[in-house]
Amino acid sequence: MILDLIGITTMPGVETMTVEAARARGQMFLEMRKQMAGVEPVHQVRDMRIPGPAGEISIRVYTPDIARPAPALVYFHGGGWVLGNIDSHDQVCRL
Repeated sequence: MILDLIGITTMPGVETMTVEAARARGQMFLEMRKQMAGVEPVHQVRDMRIPGPAGEISIRVYTPDIARPAPALVYFHGGGWVLGNIDSHDQVCRL
């Protein structure tokens, strides 16, 4: 019902779009997400760059305010290097 309300079910699939059009649609959803929710508080957030096979990779480390040592979760979003970025999944990672 929510997908119908915001029009996703009537949009063409991203696999049928150009990279530019898919990114523009992704940007639209990012802007919509920013308006729908506040920022979930986290004890510490650090943006860093680490070495990768083809150059540096941007990462963001979220640290909750909990006792240490603590488990870690590594989250890779599924944008296929076309959709989304380090900010588009920020709220998901904060939660």
